[in-house]
Amino acid sequence: MDGNVSSNLNDQITNTFANMKKVLESEGLTEENVIKVNLWATEKIDWDHLYTQWDELFGTAYPSMKVAYVSALGWPELKIEIELWCAEV
Repeated sequence: MDGNVSSNLNDQITNTFANMKKVLESEGLTEENVIKVNLWATEKIDWDHLYTQWDELFGTAYPSMKVAYVSALGWPELKIEIELWCAEV
C-alpha cells in the first residue's frame, strides 16, 4: 500500500480486512478472539464482496456484528470503517 486511499468501496473493504488480519497477528490473536465487529459505511455495501473477505478472515467463527450507514466518516476519503472488539478466551 502506498498510503493512498482508493475511492472504490470494495478496494477499501479488501484493504481493511488485510489490515485487520495483520493487526490481529501482530497481537498474537486470531479470528477466534474477535467477539464483536462494528461496521460503518457511507454507501451501500456490496455484501457479496464483503462476505468473501469476511469468510477469508473469520472462516466459521462468526462474531456479533453491528452495521450502520452514516453520511460521513472522520476522513472524507473513507467509505468504510470496521472496528474489532477482541478478548482472550
